[in-house]
Formats: sequence, structure tokens, C-alpha cells
Amino acid sequence: MGDVGCATSADVNSQSYNPAKYVFSDNTFGISVSYSPWLRNLVNDINLLYLSTYWKITEMDAIAMSLRYFSLGEITFTDELGNTMSQQNPNEFAIDFSYSRKLIDELSIAITPRFVYSNLTAGQYVAGEETSAGLAGAADLSLFYEQDFRAGNLNNSTLRAGLLISNMGNKMTYSSTVSRRYCIPTNLKLGLGYELD
Repeated sequence: MGDVGCATSADVNSQSYNPAKYVFSDNTFGISVSYSPWLRNLVNDINLLYLSTYWKITEMDAIAMSLRYFSLGEITFTDELGNTMSQQNPNEFAIDFSYSRKLIDELSIAITPRFVYSNLTAGQYVAGEETSAGLAGAADLSLFYEQDFRAGNLNNSTLRAGLLISNMGNKMTYSSTVSRRYCIPTNLKLGLGYELD
């Protein structure tokens, strides 16, 4: 479905697609946990874990959080000559919180600050430089529109539209001595949906 998920109906996993949807949820609270063994036909120890939860404080406000944890499995680090240096278990995680609010009955907005931790090298020396975990801060901004109406003989038709700009934040570095900094991927998601009775 691509990025149309930012314009589907609200559910507990909306934090991933468009947290502005939470104020349109029929439920007051939700929690979700998912686990994906990653590339199992190639390796058996890469895993992705996702946790999300939300709470509608009022009909106009909602808060939510999510945690993504990605384990890259056991990796053998080698030097330039191919000699084994060590065995490590690199990993990454991101934790975010969101606040969503209805601006009018059909339109909502959400802001989502995020902390990203990326430990790809597990403190190994790369090209003679000691590495460290990369840290970044980022934020998402999202909008969601939902309008119920009657079209001809169809009852309860719903038009939905969503917009999400994610990962607006600083660059990441994996060393305190190297000036090279890497951009985290800023994404634009747009979605449009029309639900018939």
C-alpha cells in the first residue's frame, strides 16, 4: 500500500504512519507489539521489534509513544587484511512520543519528537579511528483529515487524507574525531483514501 497508510483509518499502529490519526480513534487506549525475524533465509539472528501505545486524553487530544529496536545479529569484525578483530552484536533503536490535537472536527495535527541510537560498529576501530554509537534527535510533523458524508445512495462514506514529514533532525556521526556526518532520512508521506459504505 506504500505511503497511503498515512490516510487510512486510525489504529494502534498509527504512530508509524501518521500519529495525527489517534484523535479520530474510536477507542480510548491501545497497545501493540510486533516482532519480525529479518531475512531469515539468509541469517537467523537479525530481528526487528516494534512497540506502540496511545491514549486519547479527550475527544480533542491524544498522546502516544513507540519503540523500534533492530538487532543486526552477531557480526565478525575484521581489519583491512581480513584478520578477525572481534565478534559483536550491533543494534539500533528509536523512541518517540507524539501529541495530536484536533484543530477542527475534521482536521488534526501531531508533533512527534524522536531520539535515535545507532551502534553499528560496536566501538571498533575503522580506518585507524575509534568509533562510537551515533546519536540523533529528530521530529515528525503530521496532518490528518477525515470527513464523513453521504454520496448518492451510499451511507457513511468517508474521505481521508494524510501528510507526514518525518525525521527532520540533525546529522549523525559515529566518531568524535571524524568530521564526516551522515544525514538521517527525511521522508514525505502523502495519502488519500475514500471508504465506501
